[in-house]
Amino acid sequence: MSSEDKAVKTCTCDWLKNAAEDARFPVDYDEESNQFKLRCQLEDGELGYIVLHFCPFCGGKAPDIKKERTFACISEQEFLRLQELTRQIQSIEDAFRILGEPEFGVGGAEQELLEAARSLTYQNISETATIHITEYEQGKVRIVIQEKFIGKRHSA
Repeated sequence: MSSEDKAVKTCTCDWLKNAAEDARFPVDYDEESNQFKLRCQLEDGELGYIVLHFCPFCGGKAPDIKKERTFACISEQEFLRLQELTRQIQSIEDAFRILGEPEFGVGGAEQELLEAARSLTYQNISETATIHITEYEQGKVRIVIQEKFIGKRHSA
């Protein structure tokens, strides 16, 4: 990704998504290519398309719809709230004290791992994020705030 790509913000106004769902607008969403396209009639009467890389309303980069359908979007406000909530967690015991009982938890002693660790996963603290807390044998704690999976699960 070039530095120019990083500087361009993604569209958050939802104009492209709304236009693709509204028959009055000549905008389609192509699921296979994950692109928004502008429908146009060519001189020979055939239907043509122009890929819309940017939102014509706000100028932001066209959103990645597949990702949004698979993972929840964590707002900046929610991410900051979760960062503040987990800021003082320095151990698994701190996690229990501050966040309560996790939905999933693993102890280190009963597992044969390359590195002994204890992990907790919190899914009910946030509607859009999952919090993973891992405490390693050396006492180091790693906290990961991750977008919550909202896509369809495929059965094996």
